[in-house]
Amino acid sequence: MATIYLLGHGGWSRARGGQAFVFVPKNTTVSLYTEAGKVITDFQTIDIMSGALNALQPTVYQQFFNVPNMTLYPGVFVNERVAAFDAGIRFVMVDRATTMRELLDQHAGNDLHWLACRSHGLYAE
Repeated sequence: MATIYLLGHGGWSRARGGQAFVFVPKNTTVSLYTEAGKVITDFQTIDIMSGALNALQPTVYQQFFNVPNMTLYPGVFVNERVAAFDAGIRFVMVDRATTMRELLDQHAGNDLHWLACRSHGLYAE
């Protein structure tokens, strides 16, 4: 399994009528570093990517568990992008709103690390 960091802005919303939760596929994990409704700063994401001892510790969702079907949005701070390249890690940035379901479909069989906010708006439009 490869470790893949998911970088961008993030949120969790049912506004478009999508699924609230999705299953983590076989041989896949999803690590979330903040609670629902919380932000993560660029400095915290850099600490996580660099393996700093004071980095936030994740909640890890194992295969077949439900994980929030959050959406990753485009937009990464320049210092995060530089840190990702400097650390030599594998990372994903999106060019359009992309749900966790889509990310899991594309990257099943890997350890995924959500390094984006988890803002929420569970309202209907």
